[in-house]
Amino acid sequence: MKKFKKVLFIFVLIKLIFFTYSCRPYPDNDYTESVKTAPVTPSGIHVVAASEQLTVTWNVVSGAEHYTLYCDTGNDYSSAAIVIENITAPTVIIPGLQNGTIYNIWLKAFNRYGSSGVSTVQSISTIMPAPGGVSVTGKLGNIQISWNSISSAAYYDVYYNTTNSAPVSPYITNNSGTTATISGLDEGRRYYVWIKAKGNSGNYSDFSNAVNCVTMEAHSGGSVSFNMAYVPAGTFTLQNGGPNMTISKSYWIAETEVTQELFEEIMGAGNNPSYFNSGADSGEVQVKRPVENVNFYHAIVFCNKLSIAEEKMPVYEINGYTDPNFWGTIPTSDDSMWNNVTANWNADGYRLPTAMEWMWAAMGARDSSNGYAKACAGSTGSNNIGDYVWYDVNSNAKTHEVGKKLPNELGLCDMNGNVREICWDASGESYPTVDTTDYWATADPSYHKNRSGSWKDDETLCLIADYGAATSWSATNDLGLRIVTNAPSIP
Repeated sequence: MKKFKKVLFIFVLIKLIFFTYSCRPYPDNDYTESVKTAPVTPSGIHVVAASEQLTVTWNVVSGAEHYTLYCDTGNDYSSAAIVIENITAPTVIIPGLQNGTIYNIWLKAFNRYGSSGVSTVQSISTIMPAPGGVSVTGKLGNIQISWNSISSAAYYDVYYNTTNSAPVSPYITNNSGTTATISGLDEGRRYYVWIKAKGNSGNYSDFSNAVNCVTMEAHSGGSVSFNMAYVPAGTFTLQNGGPNMTISKSYWIAETEVTQELFEEIMGAGNNPSYFNSGADSGEVQVKRPVENVNFYHAIVFCNKLSIAEEKMPVYEINGYTDPNFWGTIPTSDDSMWNNVTANWNADGYRLPTAMEWMWAAMGARDSSNGYAKACAGSTGSNNIGDYVWYDVNSNAKTHEVGKKLPNELGLCDMNGNVREICWDASGESYPTVDTTDYWATADPSYHKNRSGSWKDDETLCLIADYGAATSWSATNDLGLRIVTNAPSIP
């Protein structure tokens, strides 16, 4: 009897173990042997666009072992160009897509019993990258803009504002190229510019980074007008290895070299000392060629007379007078009285630039770390120097009408070539070897530095870093001038 009970107990125990095992769920799945159905269609699909890729997420489907994603620009998932299979988590990244293109997304869930239906299509565009390389140049009453092209863009919209806050509506829509001009602007005012790329389907990139510039101001000397560009204060590297030179105050600088017509207007009829006073090239205006054959003494007289004509405070003083009529005849030889000229740096009149002001303006008031190494003002490093400069190769041994060559980043023309430009700095001393603010040389006032290269120089003398010197009374047919005046800081 005891043996029978023992056998019965073992039999019941085996049956209990078998029953328990047969009812447990499959170890690697969310469903039981009794539920033999395919998963439901995925839902809660969310797509996030980025540059050249999409990130897709969705709700977990109960009973699903894996998922397949279909991606295509067409409307039929069964012929989709991109199929990603055996996705085990409810998220996937689709890489290698075309920017600014609309893609359709579908999903299906799978398990050992079959597949779900296809999900509702999700349509979204990859983000078109924002335009880069945006450059702006302030001119008189307008801004000239350029930017790099975006391969997936069909058009571009251009925005501007007087504050660093992008407006809702563009100024220019559906611009097909990568250049534009914003016109009808105030003089001497800062403007901010943004560009958006636009696809054929109306999808947009983000805004480009904001860039800004100040429009030029119109000035006049009697009946002759000229424009001046704004140069902000800044710090730049003088040469390889330093030092750093700081310009602490902003200033205006003339768009071009002083022309023969402006010089004669201010100095009096018949007072055009230029060697090239006739024989302008076809299509050029003779009186708009740069004045040359002038010296430092001519230059300071011209600056003060122009200041007086515009009712500004003259900068230069000789023997206690700022009116050049009290200085006597312009010397043609060394003159100690004229060499002792002093400058009132707070006056609002016209003056010669210091060599450092000239250099900072030639660099476009940017590229502060290696702008000194540019082949010429405005050079990108890959363009032709002849696009910017009149020099010995293309000048035909003479000067040319100002403004005929491409400008630099500030809109300044002929900063290299045409004629050398007289600076305030005296000669006879080397440039600083330590960081310096508002530097100008004072060693020998009977010599003054000049910069830019000229119509008769080779390209090595047209480098931004190159400079020369001449006596204060020397007047040659490759020496002219460009003027500056103090400016308020423009916010």
